[in-house]
Amino acid sequence: MMNEQNNEIEKTEGELIKELLDSNILGEGVAYLEYEEGQPNKGKYKKIDLLYVTPTDVWIIEAKRKLNWKALGQVLGYGALFLLQEEILKEREAHLKKWGMLDDEEDDAELMTKDKNIRYGIVCSKSDLQIEIACHLGMGFQIDIFPLDEIKPLNWEKLRKRREIIINDYERLMQENIYRGWEPKYKEHSYSNTEDFLINKLLYDSDILEEDGIIFEEYELGLPDEYGQHKRIDLVFLAPETIWIIEAKTKLNWEAIGQVLGYGALFLHQEELFHQLKNYYQLWGLSRDVPKSNAEEYRVWKKSIRKKHHKKKFGIVCYKSDSAIEIACQFLKGPTVEVFPVDEIALSWNNLKNRKEILIKKYEDSMRRAISESWKPKYKKIKN
Repeated sequence: MMNEQNNEIEKTEGELIKELLDSNILGEGVAYLEYEEGQPNKGKYKKIDLLYVTPTDVWIIEAKRKLNWKALGQVLGYGALFLLQEEILKEREAHLKKWGMLDDEEDDAELMTKDKNIRYGIVCSKSDLQIEIACHLGMGFQIDIFPLDEIKPLNWEKLRKRREIIINDYERLMQENIYRGWEPKYKEHSYSNTEDFLINKLLYDSDILEEDGIIFEEYELGLPDEYGQHKRIDLVFLAPETIWIIEAKTKLNWEAIGQVLGYGALFLHQEELFHQLKNYYQLWGLSRDVPKSNAEEYRVWKKSIRKKHHKKKFGIVCYKSDSAIEIACQFLKGPTVEVFPVDEIALSWNNLKNRKEILIKKYEDSMRRAISESWKPKYKKIKN
């Protein structure tokens, strides 16, 4: 595909995967391309771009021309559904063993995860540095990024050095901005678009969030991009013991998962840098003027949101859900993401708990039936 702006031929996702495999960075193993998982929606399965199995690891890898939040959500979400599928396959194996019915020539795609590490990766032509940084900041998940056009030849030592450089540069620039007095901008209330209406329904038409919280909408994150724009969290809700990071979408999708977890990682790292700088001032007896605008809010914010004892919670508010994505949110590698489908349920914690139990049971029972009827995931297999 031709990129008209710079006359470059963009690589397809299949070409990106082939180049990754040809680099041998993943080691010797078996590649399963377009690996089906879960239950179909209107006859279509969700598919992992590359499932790569080595003697020690199982890699779950997504391919994108440019790194984006959707890829982060997909690789973690597909990974969650894959591992849930593997658990059901293990039940089947145990049942067949019990009754002496296990075939010695069971398909080698089944039970891939036995005694192996689960690893996550995204292969792309070009990266996005803040998204790449979010993938490395320790939110309970680690995603390796393989930016093929930016590292040649591809090897682990170059990836390690790249990771150190981009994180160190990011922290240095953030610290410089904070030292100069930068504070993230935000809105107290907004009613300008669909996301705002969703947030207001969550805040004022339900009892999900505590009453005595502080609301920060469109909260700025990190460094501006090449166009001077900051990434923004739709809602940061600060309660006495909890910080909620919440994204709003008309319909639940993979991008929302990537954003809420990625923005959460950047937000918590940003707050840690503020905390370090505060300690630096105290150590050297320095003082820092409080901005004259919003001075009282600033003091409340400093005293509360930068306390480390806060519980960190993540959520997505939407009009319409997607059952498979919603189920994946409960089994993610990393924090659980709560889903608030405002048009599908009267929002209360009890209703949400019952909904999750029903969705998960229905999904697992459907998978068990399919597997008992000899369903097996389809894929294209390549030995590497």
